[in-house]
Amino acid sequence: MDNKIQILVIDADHLLRDGLCALLNSGPEFQVIGAVGSTAAIVRTALPVAPDIAIVDIAVPDAAGVESITTLRNRWPHVRVLVLTFVDGLSERERDVMRRIAQGQRTREIAHALSLSHKTVEKYRSNLMRKLGLKTATAVAAYAISHGYLEI
Repeated sequence: MDNKIQILVIDADHLLRDGLCALLNSGPEFQVIGAVGSTAAIVRTALPVAPDIAIVDIAVPDAAGVESITTLRNRWPHVRVLVLTFVDGLSERERDVMRRIAQGQRTREIAHALSLSHKTVEKYRSNLMRKLGLKTATAVAAYAISHGYLEI
């Protein structure tokens, strides 16, 4: 296969996965031979050759990052693993507020549960929405679910 570095991409976010594959395939030295969205798919995927490198999103929702790497190493013992993480810029408290919004809790309920004032929760809510570029609580819930912060 033209002596290119053979790459397998594992990322649940199809937009990120597709974009990364397109970027890697645009250069002369890399060839993406597979792209999957879960750890379970690693076992089922038929590839033309063994990958030289696996780029793994450590937050794949169906397994912990270590499980993904173990699965890769069991199937292809010589694969090199590059761990991909997404630093969303949120504080742990903002993530907690986001999870609670996604669970359908109202601001006053969140404030009571976290022993915070209503105004403080509103500040966390507005900060996380600004950081993520979201405008509604529904968008926050969708983001939390699609990025593995909350399972449904």
